[in-house]
Amino acid sequence: MTNTVEAGARRAQAYQIARWAVIGGLLLLPAVAMQVTKAVKWTLSDFMVMALLLGGSGIAYEVGRKVFRTPLARALCGCAVTSVAILIWVEAAVGIFH
Repeated sequence: MTNTVEAGARRAQAYQIARWAVIGGLLLLPAVAMQVTKAVKWTLSDFMVMALLLGGSGIAYEVGRKVFRTPLARALCGCAVTSVAILIWVEAAVGIFH
């Protein structure tokens, strides 16, 4: 039983590292695109807002993952956090609500 619990903890930690690596990679995409094309023009404030949005979403999911224990509840939490982050991103980009 102990080996199963330890393996589950290691797997959870690996997934957590992967989630944060994806968030970091998403932040690096515009920086790389700015080097390749002139169409992407982000300022420092753009990177800061996106870091806040992605980091806040990551933290919200981590908290939700601790609060909810069933896989379905965790999946719904992930969907909710992702949906809210996308909605905020779209609103910031094009202003769909005004």
